[in-house]
Amino acid sequence: MSEELPPPDLMDSTGRLRRLAVAFVCGVVAAAITYKITDGMAHPETTVGEIQARGAFKFVGYMTGLVGGAVFTIALVIQNHLAKKAYRASLGVAPAKVVERKP
Repeated sequence: MSEELPPPDLMDSTGRLRRLAVAFVCGVVAAAITYKITDGMAHPETTVGEIQARGAFKFVGYMTGLVGGAVFTIALVIQNHLAKKAYRASLGVAPAKVVERKP
C-alpha cells in the first residue's frame, strides 16, 4: 500500500502570524505619523477655550485611529492576496482557460 498525503483541502496557514505582525507594525507606524501631523495641525495645547481643545483632541484621535486601521487593513489584504497567489502556484495545477469555439 502506498503512503500518499491527503489532498490539500484548506489553504495553508503558514505565515499568518507574520502577516498579522507586519500589518500591525505598518498600522502603528502610520498611526504615529498621522498623530504627529494632526497634533501639529490642531495645536490642542495652545487653543483658546475648553470646547476648542476638546474638538482638537477628538480630531487628532479620530484621524489617528482611522489612518492606523485603514493601513492595517490594506497591508493585511495585500499580504493575504500574495500568500493566496503563492499557495495556488505551489499546487502545480494549471489555471483554467476559456476557449472560444468558432462555428
